[in-house]
Amino acid sequence: MSATIPVMTPQQSQRAKEIAQAALLAAYKKAEKDCTLPFFLSYAEPISGSFTYHKIITIVSAVTTILTLCVSLSHAYFHLVNYVNPGEQKQIIRIIVTTAIYAVFNFFSCWFYDAAGYLEPIAQFYECFALCSIFLLFIQYVAPHEESRLDFFQTLERQGRKGNKKHDFGSLKWFYIVWILVFQLLPVRFATTVAFMTIQGVVCPLDQKTPKVSVTGFQSTSTIVGLLAVVHFWRRLRSSLREHGAMKKLLVFKLVIAITLIQNALFSAFASAHTLKATKTISFRDLQTGTPALMTCCEMMIFSIGFLWPYSPKPYLPGHTKQQYHKRYSTWHAIKDVLNIWDIISGVYYAFKLLFKWPFKKPTPRVPIPATGTLKIWDTRYGRRASATVDSFGSAGSSKASTDRSSDIQDLKDGAVMSSRIQDV
Repeated sequence: MSATIPVMTPQQSQRAKEIAQAALLAAYKKAEKDCTLPFFLSYAEPISGSFTYHKIITIVSAVTTILTLCVSLSHAYFHLVNYVNPGEQKQIIRIIVTTAIYAVFNFFSCWFYDAAGYLEPIAQFYECFALCSIFLLFIQYVAPHEESRLDFFQTLERQGRKGNKKHDFGSLKWFYIVWILVFQLLPVRFATTVAFMTIQGVVCPLDQKTPKVSVTGFQSTSTIVGLLAVVHFWRRLRSSLREHGAMKKLLVFKLVIAITLIQNALFSAFASAHTLKATKTISFRDLQTGTPALMTCCEMMIFSIGFLWPYSPKPYLPGHTKQQYHKRYSTWHAIKDVLNIWDIISGVYYAFKLLFKWPFKKPTPRVPIPATGTLKIWDTRYGRRASATVDSFGSAGSSKASTDRSSDIQDLKDGAVMSSRIQDV
C-alpha cells in the first residue's frame, strides 16, 4: 500500500514561505545583536552521504597542499644542500617557498572559515618578502659587489624612451626611486595586515565588507606599484639579466601575484554586488571563503611545479663551472642564512633613509647601502679562510681576506685575482 504525499495549497505554501522568511530574519537580527554570523550563511545539505561541499573542498585542498609542500620543499632542499652562492640562493629559496606558504594558509582557511580572516593576510604578507627577494636577486645578478654597486648605477647611462642619452649623471637617482617603490611594500603590507586583523577582531562580521574593500584596494595598489617597479628594473637591465634567465623568473612570479590579486578582487566584487548565491548544497561561506581558498591551493600546486625550471638548482650543483672556486655551506648554515631577514629589514631602513634625503639634487648624492652581514667561507683554490658578505662572494669580505700572513703582499695579489674571478661568477 503506497503512502500518499500531501499536496500544499497555494495559501499553505505562501504561509510556509512567510514563516521561513521570518525565521531567517530573526536569526539575522540575533546574529547582528550578538556580533556573529547567522547560521544559515554556513548551512548546506550533504551532496552525497555525509560529504558536504565544505568537506569535499577541504579534502581536495589538503591533497593539493601536500603535493605543493612535497614539490616546493624538495626544490628548496636541493638548493640548501648545494648552498654555494648565498647572495643568489638565499633569495631564490625565499621565492620558491612562496607557493608552500600560500597553500598551507589557504588550506587552513578552507578548513576553518572563522580563522580565514586572520590566516589569509599572513599569507599575503609573505608575498611582499618574495617580491623584495626577486628585486634583490636581480641586483645581485647585475651588481654583486656591495662596495661597487653605487658606482655601477652611477655610471649606468640614463636613457630616454627613444634610447637617447638624457644626462651625464648616470642612473643612481633612478635606482633610488626603484628601491623606494619596491621596499614600500613591507611597511604598507604590515599596516594593511594589522588593519585586516583589527577589522576581523573588532568589527562585527556583518559590517566588515566596506572597510575590508577599502584596505584591499590600498594593498593592491601598493603591490601593483612594487611589481611594476621590479618589471621596470628588469626591462632597463634585461641585457645584463638575460644570461640568468631573469625573464622566466619574473614571469612565473608575476603570474602568482597577478592571479591572487585578480582572484581576491573578483570575489570581493562578487560579494559586494550580492552575485554569490547560495544553493541547497553550497552555502554562502562556501562560495565566499572556501572556494577561493580551494582555488589558491590548486593554483599553488601548479606554480610549485612551474618554479622548478626558472629557479633550478642546476647552476649550483657540484661540478658546475660557476662554482669551481668554493665549497658549499652546511645545510644548517644555509637554513640560518635564509631565515636571517636582516637584508630585507635593512632594505626598508635604506628606503626610509632615501626618502628623508628627497628630493635629490644633481649630481645625485651617494647614500651608502647598509651592510647585510658576513659569512665565513673557505676558498679551496687559494687554501685560506676569507669573509664574504651574504650578498656575494666577491664583496668587501673577499677583498679583506683574513689570513695568518695578512701583511704578505703576495696574498693581497691573490685576493685581487680571486675577487676578479668571483666577479665573473
